[in-house]
Amino acid sequence: MTAQTPPPDFAVRIVHLDDHAVVVAAGEIDLESAPAFEATLNEAVDLSPVLTIDMHNVGFMDSSGLSVLIRVIQRCSSEGGAVTLRGVRSGPLRLIEIAGIDTVMEIDPAGNPADSTCSGPSSRGVSSHEA
Repeated sequence: MTAQTPPPDFAVRIVHLDDHAVVVAAGEIDLESAPAFEATLNEAVDLSPVLTIDMHNVGFMDSSGLSVLIRVIQRCSSEGGAVTLRGVRSGPLRLIEIAGIDTVMEIDPAGNPADSTCSGPSSRGVSSHEA
């Protein structure tokens, strides 16, 4: 798989936490950054279909990001897993609610940021997509 290069205002990485992966995203999830977001989510699901996506630092998400979420929810579900969104801000949350996908995944609006709950060598540099 070829790594997707995200725009300079977006970063995404995988952090391992116990028996599942946490994907930490920061910046805007839009048409330009969605391929890197999806590539990282797929890497995480390859590790475990139980997935948490930390969105504390995502200020904007358009329909491209929404489409990525729908595909990852479908994949996790088909593999017996589930998706949890943590720390979703009001803008992206509104889009998720309008699309109705808040009913097919857990949303933890407050949740602790992954950076404060995960430390040490568990971060995988090979799955980090930053400019």
